[in-house]
Amino acid sequence: MDVTSLVGLCKEVVSDWRVIVSAVVFIMSTSLANYVVRYRKKGPRLKIKPRSKPAAESSPAPAQEGSPENEQGPAEA
Repeated sequence: MDVTSLVGLCKEVVSDWRVIVSAVVFIMSTSLANYVVRYRKKGPRLKIKPRSKPAAESSPAPAQEGSPENEQGPAEA
């Protein structure tokens, strides 16, 4: 079998209606299977309520440890 007869045979096989229908059915079934595997149902969207800002603290923040106003000498009894 030489190359020209091989090319002619491949052309006849590819142009046969059964091969074309089989290829189309294969591609469609593969696409459907791929869609089913990758499908994710989207759940109901939750409505996000804006958070209210916390009330400002009325008491002052504690002083740092190294500041002179916070230092106290030894407790006297």
